[in-house]
Amino acid sequence: MRALWAGLPFVWQAYPQEDGAHLAKLEALLARWDAPPDVAALWRAWNGATGTGQPDGGLPLPPLEPWCAAVLAWRRALLDQPDLCNALIAFASGKARTCC
Repeated sequence: MRALWAGLPFVWQAYPQEDGAHLAKLEALLARWDAPPDVAALWRAWNGATGTGQPDGGLPLPPLEPWCAAVLAWRRALLDQPDLCNALIAFASGKARTCC
């Protein structure tokens, strides 16, 4: 999700699947991210989760300040992870065997 790296509020549109598997993916992503409840509700409504739409069909935007803070915290957590190259080197180093 490139939008996350921008550090700005965004709504993720899961690719809709007939069997509803996209909703399970959405819930897994929301479980991974500590999104404010109103942002999570917006994402669910946007992705067609049952019972989450507004009576008039509108999708109100949550307050931007907590939404921005949550996105920035998620981005910060990703930036704190080691890059892929160093993570692979560390993993391989732990698996290396010495001979003789």
